[in-house]
Formats: sequence, structure tokens, C-alpha cells
Amino acid sequence: MTAVKNVADLAAKPVDKSRDAFIQVLVDSRDGSANIFLRRFVIKPGGEIPAHSHPDMEHVQYVLRGEYEVVLDGVVHRVKAGDVLFIPAKTVHSYR
Repeated sequence: MTAVKNVADLAAKPVDKSRDAFIQVLVDSRDGSANIFLRRFVIKPGGEIPAHSHPDMEHVQYVLRGEYEVVLDGVVHRVKAGDVLFIPAKTVHSYR
């Protein structure tokens, strides 16, 4: 199955257990994808996503705009527009 979508047409929902952080699911298993999931996150100023990990999921993230701190296994990284992050499975990570 193929999918063509426009981000403006997709609902943004609050991220579980977060403050002022929202997610849009762009591609997932409902589109027929077995291995790739594409999501768009928006974290408003002062927002945060608490520490968590995923046992079987790696993340590749590209920062579109703004800047924030991501904590990866206890190490704080300041990231900004244009930065790319790779987060291996099982890595504890949070955003603020």
C-alpha cells in the first residue's frame, strides 16, 4: 500500500505523560509499514517529554525548527534546526 498525506490534514494529539508536547503520526503500520514509523513532534516553549525508552525501536530525528535539550542516557545535548539525532533502541531519552 502507498500513502500520500499532507501534514496539515493530520490531527495533532498530546504526547502521553508530557507537558505542552504534541505528536502527529505521519506513517505507521496503518499505512502498511512494517519497519518505518514517521512522526512529527512539536514541543512548545517550557514543554517536555519525560524520560522513557523503547525496547525494539530506534529513532532517527531531524530538527526542523527551534532548539531544545534532549537527554540521552543521562547526557544532555542541546540541539537546533538542522541537527540529526540517532537514538538506539533501549536508550533512555527525554526532551525539554
